[in-house]
Amino acid sequence: MNIMEELKERVHKLEYLPKKIDKIEYTEIKELKDKIENIEVDLAKNNLLTKQNTEAMNKMSETMDSVRETMVQITSAIEYTSKTNQELAENIRQQNEKIDKLQARQDSYDNHMRKMQEEMNDNEEKNKIDIRLAIKAFIPTAIVIIGYLVYIVFYK
Repeated sequence: MNIMEELKERVHKLEYLPKKIDKIEYTEIKELKDKIENIEVDLAKNNLLTKQNTEAMNKMSETMDSVRETMVQITSAIEYTSKTNQELAENIRQQNEKIDKLQARQDSYDNHMRKMQEEMNDNEEKNKIDIRLAIKAFIPTAIVIIGYLVYIVFYK
């Protein structure tokens, strides 16, 4: 019986075989065809995207080259500016030293002029005092001379 059952089962499977084939042809193969078409569409999109990406990368590469060149120019300009600033700083330092020396000379000159002014003021004060003293010392002599002249004129 074992063989009979097995045969019945196989016959039964053979009866459903055309339905399975139809199912495979119309359902599963159709799904596979749709998937293949989707893959073809995706490949076309992918090719377009790849082309666009390649173009974008080329443009970005050109832009980056331009940016690199600009950065090199900026670096050169910064180096030149830095050098110029250093030279200006050195010039300013030298000018400050000259100004400090001139200020020291001016201070020395001002001190000298102040001392001279003080000496002149002292001399004026001394001269005033000396003229007063001279007048005080000269008055008796002048009186004697005037008296002598009066004597000579009137009594001689």
